[in-house]
Amino acid sequence: MDDSSSQKVKKVLAPMVRVGTLPMRLLALEYGADLVYSEEIIDRNFLDCYIHNNEKYSIKEWISNKTQLCFFSTCNQERDHLIVQLGTSNGNCAWKAAEKIIPFCRGIDVNMGCPLLYSTKGGMGSALLKTPEIASDIIKTLRRNLPNEYSVTAKIRLFPVLQDTIDFVHMLANSGVDAVAIHARQVHERAKDKANWSQLAQIASHVVNVPLLGNGDIFSLQDMQRMKDQTGISQWMIARMAQWNVSVFQGTLDCINNVILRYAKLAEETNTYYGLAKYCIQQMIKYQKWTRTEFASKVNYARCWKDLKDSLVLMPPALSLYE
Repeated sequence: MDDSSSQKVKKVLAPMVRVGTLPMRLLALEYGADLVYSEEIIDRNFLDCYIHNNEKYSIKEWISNKTQLCFFSTCNQERDHLIVQLGTSNGNCAWKAAEKIIPFCRGIDVNMGCPLLYSTKGGMGSALLKTPEIASDIIKTLRRNLPNEYSVTAKIRLFPVLQDTIDFVHMLANSGVDAVAIHARQVHERAKDKANWSQLAQIASHVVNVPLLGNGDIFSLQDMQRMKDQTGISQWMIARMAQWNVSVFQGTLDCINNVILRYAKLAEETNTYYGLAKYCIQQMIKYQKWTRTEFASKVNYARCWKDLKDSLVLMPPALSLYE
């Protein structure tokens, strides 16, 4: 993950719960993403599961021993572009979880930035920002045990004090991390709060021993190029805009109708639970301001794949923005 100034802007699908599943990752790659991060998977899920080779769909599925439900899936097409994000607060558990997935991806990322209870309970997610010794041990344990060809990365948020962020990144670098993604917001901030790009520039000027990825308020490739010019960071994650219209990775937005249809096809072809596909389509509908349409109503009331597919014929014409 080289972010030297000579490199082109690298486009990365950010980790997103309920969104970053296999069909969205595959579609992001089709539209030009260089790397795709999975949604956060809690380490204990990998510790109590088995891998099912689903030949019908040409995918591998990780099935919980307790629930017999699939919580993660992948396929050969994304192998060289996939980073699996773990929710963990223990180095040994992180390594045992990584063993279950590492042959099928190119690296492991440790979630150190998510502020939601789903992530922070048990000391995971942004809770790790308050326990640097545990964060360091997780990275050291993964780097010590993983072959060098697999990357070990971390995704963090800004500290209230700039120097604390710089010190934390240096600590991760000294622990053996291969790259650090920085969401340019503090733990208490949300999407309505403007991302602090100026702090990213200051961090980049003080951190030269590990590549950085920027995240926050990136809505176009033009934004990515502008921020490369301003900060020197040439690897950027896109989250919300990819959720709304994943064709953002190609530069010119594709007609949203094409995006929805392609996403639905990939979701069905990869044995994705219809409820996850429904959720992702609903996010696209909200951004299109189609929430009061018959199409939106049909999607909302879908209770199976047949309902969801039947709704697609009701899509309104795309807004001129996407034509």
